[in-house]
Amino acid sequence: ACSFRILGPQRFGLQVPGRRPGASMLIDPGLTWASFLGGSELDEQYGVEITPAGDILALGRTSSADFPTTAGVFVTDPNSTDVTLTCVDPGGAELVFSTHFGGTKIDIALALAVDANGRIAVGGYTNSTDYPVLPDAFDTSLNSLTDAFVSVLAADGSQLLLSTYLGGGQVRGIGFGASGRVVAAGTTGTAAFPSTPDGFDPTYGGSAEGFILWLDPALAGQAQLASGSFLGGSLYDEALALAMGPDDQPIVVGRADSTDFPTTPGAYDETAGGHFITRISADGTAIVASTFFNDVFVNRVTTDGDTILVTGSPGVSLPVLPNAFDKDYSGSGDAFVARFDGQLSRLMAATYIGGSGNDDIGGILVDSSGRIVIAGVTASPDYPTTPGAYDTVKGGSGVSTYTSMVSCLSADLSQLVYSSFL
Repeated sequence: ACSFRILGPQRFGLQVPGRRPGASMLIDPGLTWASFLGGSELDEQYGVEITPAGDILALGRTSSADFPTTAGVFVTDPNSTDVTLTCVDPGGAELVFSTHFGGTKIDIALALAVDANGRIAVGGYTNSTDYPVLPDAFDTSLNSLTDAFVSVLAADGSQLLLSTYLGGGQVRGIGFGASGRVVAAGTTGTAAFPSTPDGFDPTYGGSAEGFILWLDPALAGQAQLASGSFLGGSLYDEALALAMGPDDQPIVVGRADSTDFPTTPGAYDETAGGHFITRISADGTAIVASTFFNDVFVNRVTTDGDTILVTGSPGVSLPVLPNAFDKDYSGSGDAFVARFDGQLSRLMAATYIGGSGNDDIGGILVDSSGRIVIAGVTASPDYPTTPGAYDTVKGGSGVSTYTSMVSCLSADLSQLVYSSFL
């Protein structure tokens, strides 16, 4: 068994009898720090990223006139619902910066990304005619009842570097690509949504379609749109998340009702039936790999560079492999994690994770050891936890209340390394 060992006035270590030198070891973590964030009205958080400086950046929304802001940031007067960006130091003791911005109506940012220089990109939707766009933006006017938007802020939150309407729809995923361009994916219901002739599909063809755009903050006006394409078929399709893969190739996941949604030869599943995973060239001119992933709801994606990991809500026939951590669908809404090869031709691993209630994964990443970390909410009192975890008992009663959770799975999805309620 492990035991603490005092190493100095302010240092301690762990004694582990019998540990093999060179072998990896996991010490079940506790809660290092936690904090409230918000004002006197409704405040919600939608995304978290780590900056190059190691600070924690949180994206959300607020209806609070007293949401905390710091000096020197780009900020607008509080309105009905604003976008929030808050940066906290790793120890949770200091606000590096905090701001809110938007127009006079509802502004919701659902996607967040940070580049190697610390620039911050957010995307979402707005119905404000006065959302803060720049004078030289690609599009300076609201085009429909609800428009997609993209905004890029300086690393310290002090100024807008790019901010534009896009057209009717909403951005659901965002990232940074080659040459500092911003890549945004989402869904639109209008043929007037912007695309470019060199895009892999410049023509709108369904009742709703996914889209993917490349925007260049170094340019102005119409030149900001470097590339744009629709992603879908002849029926209803939507892009729900984006991750930047190797060689700046974006990976998009979402829903596909269209039987003619584009897939590539040799894909894992070329038969229509639910959701899709699509990898696109760095310049937006071609689909590199694309597959259906049927009988699941796919709404999150990440990559370790070589493989692609997706998560969401499965059906009762998720194609789990024999060594999966959980082979059985156990509730009214289990979650799942699946790993594909980079060409989307092979399902390498898949597992259910959940209990007797609804389980919803809101974020997924791969750690430095290749393990998969997921976080979200669960209504399952029997959601799987590990011995000695921070909290092994769900708060609230029965399956009618939700509690946050975090879990870590082995790289091959065969073992639950750590899991806790929060």
